[in-house]
Amino acid sequence: TRGNRFLVTHINNVLLYTIFSGIQPEIHISIPNTLIRNQIKKPMGCRLRILLTDEEKLTLEELRKAKDVPQRTRDRAQVLLLNARGLNNEQIAQGLTWAVSTVRQTLHRWQKMGLAGLWDAPGRGGKPRYSENDLEYLENCLFEEPYTSKQLAKKLASDRQVYLSPDRLRRVLKARGKVINTRGEANIMTNDQ
Repeated sequence: TRGNRFLVTHINNVLLYTIFSGIQPEIHISIPNTLIRNQIKKPMGCRLRILLTDEEKLTLEELRKAKDVPQRTRDRAQVLLLNARGLNNEQIAQGLTWAVSTVRQTLHRWQKMGLAGLWDAPGRGGKPRYSENDLEYLENCLFEEPYTSKQLAKKLASDRQVYLSPDRLRRVLKARGKVINTRGEANIMTNDQ
């Protein structure tokens, strides 16, 4: 509270004055224990320190430099290497612009799962709403007669219960080499074009 801050500031000023002036003041002040406890900074709990073998260090260094490994996995390997070198969680988090809790989570995952804990769990991200069979069905429809992307989306929803927006459908078919004109003509692109 404001009164406690004033009291602490006043006591600090008196103590500083006596230290620098050499005068011994005869002040007897009773300070509540809770006020003193709140001013003392308590040390943090035991820090999690990872000890790596030479083989683990080599593996993590290779992971960190690998181009075919996801970036998050490389960052997690970097966290472990920095922790093993003696940096604390706050320093690591600041260097990687991560939250401290994320650094701690990475260290705990390493302890629990080892090397497998560096990769994301399977099942992350959106699942495809269509299968290869659905796309083949659409291609067969395009061979029979021309459709717009809206018509194809409706046909896919009614016949196969697969719901894709016309725009998404157009992008998927374009990636497979099929182009749908908005005027209703279906063009099939070949590798020659």
